[in-house]
Amino acid sequence: MSLYFYCDVETLPSERMPELEELKCPGNIKKPESIATWWADPERQNDLAELHHKTSVDPYAGRIFCVAWAFNDEPIQVIWDDDECQVLGLLEQEFQKIKETSRRKYESLSTSHIVGYNFKNFDNPYLKLRAIKYKCELLNKVLPARTQIGRIDDMMEIGMVTMRVTADKYVSQDKLAKFFGLPGKNGIDGSMVWSYYQQGKKQEIADYCKDDVEQLRILHQLMVDPNYMLD
Repeated sequence: MSLYFYCDVETLPSERMPELEELKCPGNIKKPESIATWWADPERQNDLAELHHKTSVDPYAGRIFCVAWAFNDEPIQVIWDDDECQVLGLLEQEFQKIKETSRRKYESLSTSHIVGYNFKNFDNPYLKLRAIKYKCELLNKVLPARTQIGRIDDMMEIGMVTMRVTADKYVSQDKLAKFFGLPGKNGIDGSMVWSYYQQGKKQEIADYCKDDVEQLRILHQLMVDPNYMLD
């Protein structure tokens, strides 16, 4: 039986706020007085906030707040913390428990199938870089290197079963889930995580992350599991 590791992460912007000098004045503004007016405009503060928000999708600048995961049909687990080092440390402890209690499962970690949504380009780089940075040996063992990228069942790619995709050039998990009659995002998506965090809605973020993994697992079973059509 294959070992599937279903996983989703939620990220926050960098702890460092960008400086005003990091904004780029539009190229069509050339006169010195016009440039000075542009820099003095209070709207630049909104531009800084937007620039800061965008760092949440940059694995070299953002930070992990929450991770939800499950193996096969096991219960979904969720961990979250303001300090991403704590999050990664707690996740590493979970893999340590597997090493200590289930030799067969532990030996399957390095060949397991990783299932996520846009996992190749987002979750895996975020997690892999931090597994190395924080010396999480077992987590690093689970996550594939670029040469092992075939171990990832990326449901965003699997959901694009034709070349005629959406106007956004990809299929969102929300759209794919609703196609199969699942609830989808239910009022929150990844772009709203920072706002929820600022409002102190940390448990809501964790619940959202967990729900993403639950629906991810169902989608994977529907579209990939060879035994599904036999039911």
